[in-house]
Parts: sequence; structure tokens; C-alpha cells
Amino acid sequence: MKRSILLWLVLLAVSCSRLIAGEDRGRPTCDYCRMIITEKEYGGKIKTAKGKALIFDATECMAAFVIKAGQAC
Repeated sequence: MKRSILLWLVLLAVSCSRLIAGEDRGRPTCDYCRMIITEKEYGGKIKTAKGKALIFDATECMAAFVIKAGQAC
């Protein structure tokens, strides 16, 4: 009985550790919240002064990023 419980706990731990938010075989992720971008029409893109392009999955993430970047200055 103890072995079967231990086996189930090990299997549960291994299966849960394989899925990490934002890691889905090369699909783009939001630069603010790291969620996978599924619908591009709701997101946005910002190009920084250094030329780096940042992509966001929602306008809320883009606005939060801009507000947070403004407070850092």
C-alpha cells in the first residue's frame, strides 16, 4: 500500500514539472506576464530605444509594462 502511494506521488510530481508557463515549443510569450500569445489582435508590440521589440498578449500587459518602466526612472 505504501509503495503504491509513493509511486503515485512520484508520478504526479514528474508529470507536473514538465509544464512550465510560457514554454510551449517555441510559441511566442508575453514579455510582461510570460503567457503564450494565442490571439495577436488583442496584444501589442513596443520597440525600445535600444531597438529591442517587446510583444504583449494583451493591452493590459503592455500598459502595465509602460507604467512600471516609467516608475523605474
